[in-house]
Amino acid sequence: MITNQDMRYHPEAMAALTDASNRHSWAETFYMPFAVPDLGLFGSAYLLARPGLGVVTCDIKIYRGLGRARFDALYSDSQHQLPAPVDFRKFSLPSGLSADLEEGPDRYRLSYVGVDDTRFELDARAIMPAYDIHDASMDPVTRKSQAASTAHSGFGAAYGGHYDQLVRIRGELVLRGERFAIDYVDCMDRSWGVRPERGLAPMAWQHAIFGEDYGMHAIWSMDYTAADDAQHTFAHGFVLQDGQVHGCTGGKVTVQRDGMWGTRYDVSLTDERGVTHQATGTPVASGLWEPYGCCGVPNVLNRYVSDSGRVGYGEVQEGWFWDTVLRLRAAGKL
Repeated sequence: MITNQDMRYHPEAMAALTDASNRHSWAETFYMPFAVPDLGLFGSAYLLARPGLGVVTCDIKIYRGLGRARFDALYSDSQHQLPAPVDFRKFSLPSGLSADLEEGPDRYRLSYVGVDDTRFELDARAIMPAYDIHDASMDPVTRKSQAASTAHSGFGAAYGGHYDQLVRIRGELVLRGERFAIDYVDCMDRSWGVRPERGLAPMAWQHAIFGEDYGMHAIWSMDYTAADDAQHTFAHGFVLQDGQVHGCTGGKVTVQRDGMWGTRYDVSLTDERGVTHQATGTPVASGLWEPYGCCGVPNVLNRYVSDSGRVGYGEVQEGWFWDTVLRLRAAGKL
């Protein structure tokens, strides 16, 4: 169960899951998107703190339209060697980002003052409980032991602790002097675990949201070499429907690609009631996100149509890790 204490660092978990040889790889992350979906405008604020080193990465990105390189972004501010905050609940960084998580997981507030007349103020309020992928009372497929649950998290030990949550995000983005009102539902997340920059498990993080009353989210492990309908293996997921959260027991993604870029996503999730939810998504905006140097993430904002005809939006992040991709190419498998 996620509580307000999980807004802090997790020193006990770090001590239990690392030793002197890999404590530098312990990571505490926070991800908050922001978008004007009908304009195909989206971005995010991402934080990755390494308490064992005393540094934090702060990455701000904003995309619009179908870009495929970091240079296609409208705005990028990625800083990797900032002093880590002493307290992860509330802090300000030299990059211009300030975070207030003191009311989390019920509410999160972020502000940013960047360069080139770019800034934002975001107030995100939960519309569901934080979905803890390691809580067996919430997630129907989680394993009972910590070791087994972590091994099957979809991202290995990097998701030693992890939750996802749909939130109503309101605020304002000023992008190079142009103002945009932010008011929509999206998915944030927070993680803690052992996250080195070599040997990370290929994975995907995906959601389709149709309003405060209906949305779906899933984590998938990935096989880059598999057929288009077998690249994603369900790890965890949930459906929010009419105020109730239903953990999922399985799912499937079929993706059509142009290289590593998805051009259509057909998603199916089955919840613990046996109800299947389906949606088809096509990109309205995209960009290459490189949250750290070991990977490229084809980051896509899709327009989704559900099987009932509802229209919504949602983000796809697929982690393409350079070491795995290059090893497969060298072996002639990719």
